[in-house]
Amino acid sequence: MDIKVGQIWQVVTHDFYSSDKTGKIAIREFNRNALINLNKDEYLEIRYPFEWHFRTVDNLYLHAYPTEILKHCRFVGQIDEKIWFGNQHNLKQILEEKLYKPIREE
Repeated sequence: MDIKVGQIWQVVTHDFYSSDKTGKIAIREFNRNALINLNKDEYLEIRYPFEWHFRTVDNLYLHAYPTEILKHCRFVGQIDEKIWFGNQHNLKQILEEKLYKPIREE
């Protein structure tokens, strides 16, 4: 499975952590670096074509390596290109309004 911009993934484990090139994410408001543990069943949207920047339902922008996404998440569906490119909806709205093509009925 290839990871691509506009995809929605769901975390399926309890040990999925975000990272950046150093293995940590900077939390500027606290002047700290930390790994962020994403909860099981949490959704993420692949936002940028760099390995791999995503946002969460609560609009937190994070990064994870493809091996970690594939190991800890399942592919849910593909956001309509107009919706993704227009960037007028947050991930919560996309999920609630079903503005994506699911890989199966949920």
